[in-house]
Amino acid sequence: MHYFIMKKNKLGFTFKELLIVIIIIATVLSLKPTHFSDYKGSKEEAIKKACFSNLRVLQNAIEKYNEENDNKMSTLDQEILLSKKYISDIIEDRKPDKRCKYLSEGDLSTEGYIYCEYHGDLSQQHRKWLKK
Repeated sequence: MHYFIMKKNKLGFTFKELLIVIIIIATVLSLKPTHFSDYKGSKEEAIKKACFSNLRVLQNAIEKYNEENDNKMSTLDQEILLSKKYISDIIEDRKPDKRCKYLSEGDLSTEGYIYCEYHGDLSQQHRKWLKK
């Protein structure tokens, strides 16, 4: 038997290889609008949750401070909370987002509340301790 050994000189892509690459690119591009566009929304939601977590830390610290001290805290003062060890560090404005700024409204020893200037305050349900 006589066998022919042919050398394949491959200079480019075959039609099959090009078709597979085009299908892969088309699949990736079709996913972009439905899957990747939600990234911004989920990132913003994570920032908001981190901001509200900071508000809860401050809220709990103020609640504990007002329970244990005769001189009630009427406005947000993180320096006092830090010096009395109700928080371990100052929760800085602009964290987790440069638009975050933590403030208080009203008298925190009665019906006041704390809020982020950008994200707002915790819901009424989370502020029930202020009404005690």
